[in-house]
Amino acid sequence: MMARRLRFWESSLFAAFLFRQTGGRAAKSKTCYTIRRLSTQPARLPRMDYQDAICTLNTLQTNASFLEQVKRERGQPQMQLEAMRLFLQRVGLKVEDLDRLNIIHVTGTKGKDAHYGTMPAYFRFLTLMAFHVFLQEKCPLHVCPDLTPYECEGHRLPLGLAGVHQRSNASLALQICRSWLQHRGFYGLRETEWPGRTQTLKHGPITYYLDGAHTTRSIQACVDWFRETAMLEEKTTVGSVVRVLLFNATGERDSPALLKLLVPCQFDCAVFCPNITEAVSSASADQHNYNVTVENMLTRCLDNQKSWCWLSEKEVVPRAELLLPGGLPLMTGTVHRGVESLVFPCIHSALRWITQGRDPVMDYSGKPSTLATMQPGAIAGARTLQEAAHIQVLVTGSLHLVGGVLKLLDPVLSQ
Repeated sequence: MMARRLRFWESSLFAAFLFRQTGGRAAKSKTCYTIRRLSTQPARLPRMDYQDAICTLNTLQTNASFLEQVKRERGQPQMQLEAMRLFLQRVGLKVEDLDRLNIIHVTGTKGKDAHYGTMPAYFRFLTLMAFHVFLQEKCPLHVCPDLTPYECEGHRLPLGLAGVHQRSNASLALQICRSWLQHRGFYGLRETEWPGRTQTLKHGPITYYLDGAHTTRSIQACVDWFRETAMLEEKTTVGSVVRVLLFNATGERDSPALLKLLVPCQFDCAVFCPNITEAVSSASADQHNYNVTVENMLTRCLDNQKSWCWLSEKEVVPRAELLLPGGLPLMTGTVHRGVESLVFPCIHSALRWITQGRDPVMDYSGKPSTLATMQPGAIAGARTLQEAAHIQVLVTGSLHLVGGVLKLLDPVLSQ
């Protein structure tokens, strides 16, 4: 970004200033160089890219023999100052404008440039361009500190370049990096987005907290984030707030260990489902998992429900009369803070029940799952969700689960 801006200013200054040497050149006399028809009107150039601008800039470099002659005949500083004033006018600046700059005058051979004429010579042109850029960017003055503050307990920082003076150069490099981070890097950090990781989506009266955490350490980090963020939202909400957990874990994950970490979040309801977006053959191909059967996935969900109820100190009673496809019995427990834990065959049916038709983005076409009414506590839980002022839904345990939820909740991702 910074390189592009520098290139932009270089090109813009060339466009206002250079004309590829089509104007008059300085006429050489025995004692000085006179200025021929030096216009103060900005020159116009065709659009050029960065390489064109650099090539044109290089044409201003003075050859060695001519430079030696200029040095021998250097004189009349007033004429040089007048030439500089006219060059400033050509780029739309006045001498008075330079008073707005914070300038430290560095003397020495590297700062000298005696050639003048219709076009400024190389170093003078760079000086003009620097004035232009600094005024446009409103550059403040920064004094570079010693390298000592960067060193810990008297240990000198090892430098790859030899010489005491390189410590000043190293400090300058660190200050430039610090300045860039303050103006550019921090913006990038602030604007960083990572879908599915500590992500928050607000859809009307429903807030989704999405985090694909699937290890004990990442689940603990998710819990800390959710509890803090959800509490802040709850404090600004008028009316009752219901918290719902939507969870699944796959592979060899220790589900009970993960669920144990989630208990302190004080969910009003826990919902479990496999990582299947929709329980139809047209479900997204990237959600297909041929390494495990649907029966095994649903069995895992039932085991997760059983673990949750046990961790919540609720008695688990099998209800054989309520069967999932394939003859799998649903497991049910007593009410936890008024809402039952439930199992659904896919993500879509789980979200339909959780949102109760209140999400303005969700697709509610088609018939709802019969499991939404067959499971004990489902009807009472639905009523609680319908009457709540706000619903907070934490989706975690699996990146695949979070991906399936995002597909249903974000129209852009579903295309």
